[in-house]
Amino acid sequence: MFEFIPVVKPEQGTSFLTDLAGISFYPMSAEFARMPQGTLLELVGNPANSYDAFTVEVRFAGVHVAHIKRVHNECIVRAWSAGLNVRAELERIRANGTLKEVLVQISYP
Repeated sequence: MFEFIPVVKPEQGTSFLTDLAGISFYPMSAEFARMPQGTLLELVGNPANSYDAFTVEVRFAGVHVAHIKRVHNECIVRAWSAGLNVRAELERIRANGTLKEVLVQISYP
């Protein structure tokens, strides 16, 4: 099975859904199970990251809980560089005893 991931241009009024990366590595990620749909999440760039200068961290209440998938990082960083507002909103989670998937809507309002 494969995932089709389109290239999203950072233009005002566009949005897309993506699942988050790294949720199993951060203890606070368990908080997603208690968050209602629509919870706003903070996005923070990390250009000092040695793996990817476009890394975008996802934070909740100031705590690092996940990453945006690498395929979408550059798009978000370019949106910030163009002066666009970037919004991250919890869409839904999938869990079966443990957290399996967190979907977030990224928008450029």
